[in-house]
Amino acid sequence: RSRFGRSHKRLHAGIIKEFRMMKNILKKYEIPAALSVLVAVSLMTSCGSDMVENSPYVGQLIINEVSCQGRDWIEIVNVSAADVDISDWSVSDDLYKDHKYHLPEETSIQPGEYLVIKQQKDLEAGFAFGLKCGEETAYLFDAEGALVDEVELGDPAYGSTWGRLPDLGDLWRETCPTAGDPNEEYVSISY
Repeated sequence: RSRFGRSHKRLHAGIIKEFRMMKNILKKYEIPAALSVLVAVSLMTSCGSDMVENSPYVGQLIINEVSCQGRDWIEIVNVSAADVDISDWSVSDDLYKDHKYHLPEETSIQPGEYLVIKQQKDLEAGFAFGLKCGEETAYLFDAEGALVDEVELGDPAYGSTWGRLPDLGDLWRETCPTAGDPNEEYVSISY
């Protein structure tokens, strides 16, 4: 299953909902069938313009681990073989709203490098939004606003994070907090 499948399903559901609303309006005001088809086709083509484009960087930089408890943070990793300039790239917890945190100018990430972007605290720079475990999605966008990666946040146990395991893999699960380092399996200690 594509990591972008959820976004496309949400977009498709939104288009269907708007189409049904438009159909009810057309029926209510008794607009002729021929005009109804024209309006529906116009609606369907205009809805596609809101779709978030996928970045050419998909698969080169990935979200690898997310902390959504306490001071939130998002870890990204360059899995490509080249340095990537990520000046003005952004992270967000919303696909469409413009409350994104933009990375500073002259920020680059080397091959294999882990970069941790933290939630803003006092005078320290960072993203101003919070991440809600089990309820939200974390997004990474390139400087053009195209989607690079996304992860639907799980609901990890207190003291753990939501990360790829094995490190840099495709499966997401509870992990030990390892900001800036390879992910490790979370082991719960009970007394």
